Amino acid sequence: MTNRLTILDQIEADLNNSLTSEKDYQHTPVEIKRGIHKWDDFLVKPVVCFTLTADLPDDDNQYGEDARWLTIMFYIYSQTDGGGSTNQIHEMVDDLETFIQSDHFTYSDQTLILDIEVLEGGTSSPINTAIMQTRIIYES
Repeated sequence: MTNRLTILDQIEADLNNSLTSEKDYQHTPVEIKRGIHKWDDFLVKPVVCFTLTADLPDDDNQYGEDARWLTIMFYIYSQTDGGGSTNQIHEMVDDLETFIQSDHFTYSDQTLILDIEVLEGGTSSPINTAIMQTRIIYES
């Protein structure tokens, strides 16, 4: 039987062990954090954070009587390099999406990517932000 904490711990371990340029991703995050953090909590970026936002039953029983959906929100902060560059945030989103769908991620076969939102910074806003909402099916 799997529980929420086991899944969250494994997500953190997978991100730390695999989301690196050494494994052919475009960027290596400076930090990976669980929970809600503001962009100015980090002196150096890019960073990848994630948090559990919901744990819902599989009402359709498509995956079994005890199946549940965890909604995990991943979010990324990157600098605009002072000149409004937004390339890094898009590359980081591509990296995260590739990671979630790869063998580097323990739950890749059980995960759906629902929404991706990218908020590009500019010269007056030094931070780019991306949010990726996912769902992971598990049996409780």
